[in-house]
Amino acid sequence: MAVIIFVPIYARTGFGISAFAIGWIMAGGKLTKALTQGFFGTLTDRWGHRHYFVALGALLYAVGTAAIPLAALAEGRIAPIEVSVFGDTQRLGGAFFTLFGAYSVLGIADSIRLPASMSLFVDEGERYDSVASAMSLRSISWKVGQVLGPVLVGSTMDAISTEAGFLLAAGFIIVSTVGFVFTSRRAYAEPRSSRPAPGD
Repeated sequence: MAVIIFVPIYARTGFGISAFAIGWIMAGGKLTKALTQGFFGTLTDRWGHRHYFVALGALLYAVGTAAIPLAALAEGRIAPIEVSVFGDTQRLGGAFFTLFGAYSVLGIADSIRLPASMSLFVDEGERYDSVASAMSLRSISWKVGQVLGPVLVGSTMDAISTEAGFLLAAGFIIVSTVGFVFTSRRAYAEPRSSRPAPGD
């Protein structure tokens, strides 16, 4: 959530990228997600080990997040191109291409982790005849990060720098992924209890 909120702000205030170009940056991640999610969902069903897909996607998301500050290095080092749209000329420089690439990586990361993540929650819900409750818990767990993430990252951007905020977000992703892998390995190592009978 911190990435979704602050990337457009970073693009606009840091590099003066137009709203039209920012729209393309944001769309790039959705495009790669749309093109690859079906493939990775099928691959997850075929190979199993869904917690590894979740971890791989999360780590790739950390890579994409950590790549966002590279926009500051790329700006002025990559020759800009001019694109004319609707009678208006857009000048797209190194920051645009870096942010577009980073956000595209985030889209691929989402396509890897989301199908596996949702599948794990559905399995957990089916085990206890409570799929809706399991998906609600998934949503609640997201909301914790969606509330704390923007506050912590935004505070870091104010106190240190915008780039430091994105690197902090990437660090949080890595730490949480390590925690997820550790707990999921323990869960898979424990014997599965049988599904409780209706009414239990």
